[in-house]
Amino acid sequence: MNDYAITALPRDSKVTPRALRRSGYTPCVMYGRESAPESIQVETAQLTRLVSRAGSSLVSITVEGVDRPFSALVREVQRDPVNRRLMHVDFLTVQANQIIRNVIPIVQKGTAPVVQRGGVVIQILEHLEIECLPANMPHSITIDISKLTAFNSHLTVADLQIPANVTVLTPSDAEVVHAMAPMREETVEQAVAEPTAEAVATTAAAPETKAAETKTEEKK
Repeated sequence: MNDYAITALPRDSKVTPRALRRSGYTPCVMYGRESAPESIQVETAQLTRLVSRAGSSLVSITVEGVDRPFSALVREVQRDPVNRRLMHVDFLTVQANQIIRNVIPIVQKGTAPVVQRGGVVIQILEHLEIECLPANMPHSITIDISKLTAFNSHLTVADLQIPANVTVLTPSDAEVVHAMAPMREETVEQAVAEPTAEAVATTAAAPETKAAETKTEEKK
């Protein structure tokens, strides 16, 4: 059973989107390569939970009056710019034997040894582009940052553990995470203690300026 499943109703075309939202439903549309767009409406509370959890995973949509559920991906989410409530959601329906392309998140796991020595792990690549059959679509890809044992070391797409039957489209040499070395304390102290050349010049010029102002006052 799909962990991400919702039930929907055929869209009532006589009801305006605003009235539909006031009644607790959000207008949606389903479309695919081999099917015409179909307008549906989903209970807003149910849809909000799905959108927040499913991410790029495959979802199952059961429409009232239709015998079989639809397999789909959340393609576009529109929100109110002020209160961030759902306004409209697009679903891309897919077939079981259809290879699909998707972008999934990369999630860190483990603890990097460099962090315990004051370093910082910077994630450069947040998402991975892949293609596979719907049944093989992963929710996310993890990267083990415990391999970052040295400062200025990094991990690339080639270091990711990719599930079987999933093809990665992102270049294998793309950098995913990078271990940054900590700033040396003496460097920071030196930067604070030693004034810049401009500051020295300004300080030296200050007495001369004051003296010049004093002579001008005396002449007056």
